[in-house]
Amino acid sequence: MRRQGSGHIINTSSVAALLFSPFQPVYVATKCAVAGLSNSLRYEYEPRNIFFTVVYPGNVATPIFKGNIPPDSISVEDAVKAILDGVEKKELSIIFPKLYAEYVEMAKDPAFLDAMMKKHVSEKVELFRNELAYQYEEKVESQFKK
Repeated sequence: MRRQGSGHIINTSSVAALLFSPFQPVYVATKCAVAGLSNSLRYEYEPRNIFFTVVYPGNVATPIFKGNIPPDSISVEDAVKAILDGVEKKELSIIFPKLYAEYVEMAKDPAFLDAMMKKHVSEKVELFRNELAYQYEEKVESQFKK
């Protein structure tokens, strides 16, 4: 890219890097790292006409959901369109579905983010109780209660 005098690097993060996701700290940390790397490199390479875009997808209707597609998902075609439109405009961040982009804006208010995360925890705790990491954590914590 430097030799040709321009370029555009597109990295995929996750909306979880912006809204966080309780019970998934490793996933969140890796997605934050992708975003941080991209945002840092942007300033180094922009003078060389090399641009960066970070894609923060929310739910996209793909086989990863094994047939249980969340109702707030968008189609793969809509996701591709959002990415291509954003890249064409050299946007630093592309967030979709639109609902998640709105949540990211609202989450700039710490009180909103706190309330949203507490609600998410209360709704998802049972789902994650069966995860091995959660069970291990419970086991370790029980050692301290004795």
